Amino acid sequence: NSLSKNKLLPNSTLKLKIYQFLDYTMYRLSYYDRSLDIVRNINIPLAQYLNQKNKELQFTQLQGVYLYSIGKIKEAEQIYTEILQEIDENDFNISRSSLYNNIALAYHKLGKYNNYLDFQFKALSIANDKENYDHQLNILRNLFVYYRESNNPEEAINYLKKAERLAIKQ
Repeated sequence: NSLSKNKLLPNSTLKLKIYQFLDYTMYRLSYYDRSLDIVRNINIPLAQYLNQKNKELQFTQLQGVYLYSIGKIKEAEQIYTEILQEIDENDFNISRSSLYNNIALAYHKLGKYNNYLDFQFKALSIANDKENYDHQLNILRNLFVYYRESNNPEEAINYLKKAERLAIKQ
């Protein structure tokens, strides 16, 4: 926190990038609470100060990811929903497939399975359109797991085969 208040490092895109890397490092080390603190108290306010709305929304989405990671699913769902509303009203460059997938995972944890499937299919459609193979595979895996846990082995195998065909194609 002393680094964020250090006058030798003025508020700038460089400072934002430094904290973005620090936040990512904490997340990869599973220090979700520290990542959440950095995003809430430094990255989002700094992006607002620098008038970088796209970055602000990206950091806000990460806030949802970190809340989800520490078990605050309802708060994560609320954040994702607010971001979705904002990008629907404005034209911000936020990955919709990623956001839809995050919302879907929150819905799954909250037992809102119809919403979960709706957003997984939306995410998959966008990932297909963008030819984002890694994201497609991730979503197909999610659907495989969902249908396997729902005692629907035929549908689970269907998504597993789709993932296999995609992996071979890639």
